[in-house]
Amino acid sequence: MLSARRKKDRAGQPGENICERHVAAMQQGVLAAVDPDGGVLAKASKKKGVVKMISKVALQRRELLTLGLAWATALAVPTRSHADVGGAEEAAKRSRVIGACTKHWAENSGDCSAFVKAVVQELNLGFTLSGKANDICDQISKSPWSRIGVGNASATLAGVAAGEGKIVLAGLAAPGNGHVAVVVDYRNAFDSYAEGDKNKAVGFWGKLHSVGKEYVRITQAWTASDLENVFYAYARIP
Repeated sequence: MLSARRKKDRAGQPGENICERHVAAMQQGVLAAVDPDGGVLAKASKKKGVVKMISKVALQRRELLTLGLAWATALAVPTRSHADVGGAEEAAKRSRVIGACTKHWAENSGDCSAFVKAVVQELNLGFTLSGKANDICDQISKSPWSRIGVGNASATLAGVAAGEGKIVLAGLAAPGNGHVAVVVDYRNAFDSYAEGDKNKAVGFWGKLHSVGKEYVRITQAWTASDLENVFYAYARIP
């Protein structure tokens, strides 16, 4: 005969299954291993910090429960990772962008528009860019380019988009001649960079009548006040 308390444990609540009862027990600081009839075979109290096992069967059931909860947690985590085929493809496209920038930067380090045009042409996107920096700023504001946004918050999104294998451009039109750059990556807090370089989009650019930069944070491409007005856009790489 089961005691009244064990009968209650066995019955549970309407619609409640054995896994739900285990989760509830753990949330209260007590881990229970349950026999086929629903009776409690073992308990562990957080206050005492010890587990007293009444039987080997109880231990096995506890291990099965732990395994089941681990599977449930795994199923709740997105399965997409950079180890899969899609992630490898994104990484390959990102490498193509960085490779194109490296290839064309030296000969165009003194001309931002010539540099950006050379990179886009190298990637064989099915379309090109033309004109000077102001012209390019106008061109990337419409199809086939997609808008990311304006300002520092958009710079972060631009860096992430570049890391996902898109060609990302930054531009700011200005009287006479503006400035454009290629965003190629995003440095996050887990990278071993200097504090000032963390959480920043990075890129390549040329600079008219001077020398541009290669693979440095995009905040160096404009003044602090101008950065709030820089426009970012991306295009997909076939």
